Amino acid sequence: MNNMKKDHDGERILEEINQTLGKTGEKPREELISEIEQAKRVFIAGAGRSGLVGRMFAMRLSHLGKEVHIAGSTLCPPIGPGDLLIAISSSGKTGTTLLHGRTAKKASARIAAITGSKTSPLARLADRTMVIPAGPTIQPGNSLFEQASLILLDTVILRYQQSQRIPPSRLKKRHANLE
Repeated sequence: MNNMKKDHDGERILEEINQTLGKTGEKPREELISEIEQAKRVFIAGAGRSGLVGRMFAMRLSHLGKEVHIAGSTLCPPIGPGDLLIAISSSGKTGTTLLHGRTAKKASARIAAITGSKTSPLARLADRTMVIPAGPTIQPGNSLFEQASLILLDTVILRYQQSQRIPPSRLKKRHANLE
């Protein structure tokens, strides 16, 4: 009986993710791809688990040959005109993520927000916003937002790879070898 409940919970989680993804729309993804294509460099900001999702996205962009940096890293150069900050925050109110957004705005960089609220401070600051409506969930915390963000950003990676006609063999050459 206990195993059946676990299997059922997994199905419910997958259904939640599927429903959330269905509510995001194609236009915000296409706009994010366009922003990435036009950006000289891409910077990623996010705290906690949203930050981890951002780091995975940054790694994938790097494998595709895009110059990418993690905001707050000791090796992060200054952001400026022609650059894009992708800021990820479910609430759109996370202090450090908002600070990175404000700094990017002052430096005349573009800002793309990935957030759960179109009226959040982060969304209001951004040039482009992708809203992930991760509503009521059986999962703890913001798990649904983070899972949906990861999958949506993986679709952005796939479409960016296709639009740039980057063969899988080129990705292998850029993959870390000091693991």
